[in-house]
Amino acid sequence: MSRAFKHVKTREKHGYAGTPTYRAWHEMKKRCYNPNVIRYPKYGGRGIEVCERWRESFSAFLADMGEKPGPEYSMDRVDVNGNYEPNNCRWATRQEQMRNKTNNHFVECFGQRKTIVEWSEETGIPHRVIQQRLNRDKLTPEQALSTMREPGRPGRYRKRLYE
Repeated sequence: MSRAFKHVKTREKHGYAGTPTYRAWHEMKKRCYNPNVIRYPKYGGRGIEVCERWRESFSAFLADMGEKPGPEYSMDRVDVNGNYEPNNCRWATRQEQMRNKTNNHFVECFGQRKTIVEWSEETGIPHRVIQQRLNRDKLTPEQALSTMREPGRPGRYRKRLYE
């Protein structure tokens, strides 16, 4: 009588257990495959997966991504709707990641597509003002980004930038 042998995968020895890079890899897999994790609905629940190479081997992940550069970095997917795979992942700062979210509001203007925060940094107009101009005042993106309100004259705008 033959016994069925269950395949037991041997544990990979890499010496990185407990390091920030290993934790990032481990958390990535949990977000995608463990429905008990609070962030699962935004990752695995939407169909985001980890490529087989990384899912099966931390060493492969390390070879492709390198070590986490510092505590201010975390893993980011370039295409937020794409999977975790070498050509779609990078180490990014919080600021870089905040500009790469599914709920960002992009504005096309002057032949460029940027977030409201990016336009704010470029024009000097506070991001809340840009948002208000687009939503409440119903200005076109060109008007919202190229005019300043006249002091003491609500609703009156004067030219400022991007003539």
